[in-house]
Amino acid sequence: MNILFIIHESSLTGAPKMLLYFIEWLKKHHPKMVITVLSLKRGLLEADFKTVSDYYYELEDYKKTPPTLTQRVLKKIFKGKPKPTPKDLLIAQLQATAFDVIYANTVITLPIAATINHGNASKLIVHVHELNAIIKQLLPDLSSYDKQVNHFIAASNLVKSNLIEQFKIDASKITRVYECSKVKPNTVTNIEHKIFNVGASGTAHWRKGSDLFILVANYIKVNYPDYNIKFTWVGDVSKNERIIIEEDLRKLHLTNAVHFIGNQTKPTRYYNDFDVFLMTSREDPFPLVCIEVGMLGKPIVCFKGATGTEEIIEQAGGGFVVPYLDIKEMAERIVFYYNNPESVKTHGMINTEAFSLFHPDIIAPQLLEVIKKIN
Repeated sequence: MNILFIIHESSLTGAPKMLLYFIEWLKKHHPKMVITVLSLKRGLLEADFKTVSDYYYELEDYKKTPPTLTQRVLKKIFKGKPKPTPKDLLIAQLQATAFDVIYANTVITLPIAATINHGNASKLIVHVHELNAIIKQLLPDLSSYDKQVNHFIAASNLVKSNLIEQFKIDASKITRVYECSKVKPNTVTNIEHKIFNVGASGTAHWRKGSDLFILVANYIKVNYPDYNIKFTWVGDVSKNERIIIEEDLRKLHLTNAVHFIGNQTKPTRYYNDFDVFLMTSREDPFPLVCIEVGMLGKPIVCFKGATGTEEIIEQAGGGFVVPYLDIKEMAERIVFYYNNPESVKTHGMINTEAFSLFHPDIIAPQLLEVIKKIN
């Protein structure tokens, strides 16, 4: 089988990591498969994707060099047929390749996937890792591609419902396959520590709710001033976002209690130190970090209707699902864990078992089954 995977970027974020795990599994268990990867934007996982794929293309390497002033003038004078750009030639090369399947990993990649699949020679799969607001921002006309797509993979039941209700995709064309990740076992000894550590992770952004994380911390400081709780956010913080965050923390007198520590090459060492994980996202289909902290035995608190993680928490019981954007209720759940360390341990053990089901060795075969079903 010859498959073209298209990623929006080779960044160290959920959707690219998920696909990387899948391709690694494919090359291990189905080495005769020919894997081509096209990345629309360069990122930290570029070398990893190059290692696991037979052919790898970074679209940024094929961008057209801006014409000089002289070239622009001559073009206007002679009005000749435009010369194909390097990007045009790459797309033509991919169009001419006999791919069995084109796998668009995120809705952002769907337009270029449809262009490459002009004439419908290949089967087109779209793996949807996004929810409503992000899809409306990035590809509001998703429904117009419906006839060109053979099948959709939804990262959670929440994603599947959104595709059906908001974009009128037929349920029969959608298969829910949860995300997957892996993490090294927690080898940290249970050292008694006096500070209760509430963790969160992700790019500091409105979607991830970094502002809500600060408001939860402020509620606890105001209402439980004697509680020794610190808040740690692991993940990228842009320069402008950091200025805003630091100003909020200064005005709220939270500088010593809330820490945004930026990207970490080994985030697991910080996850190990969390007592509770706070999922403050407004939209998060099925975040890999919840799989990882769940595997490490951390209770999770999230908002209802905001993340597919809710589906596992409500089913297994390894945390709490609170009303959407209810920071008071979210804070009170942290207070509950602070006062009930036995529940921290019990819910953590539940999550270790529940989230162990989302390992690549279990999820990757489900993705391959979808590919086989439509091919």
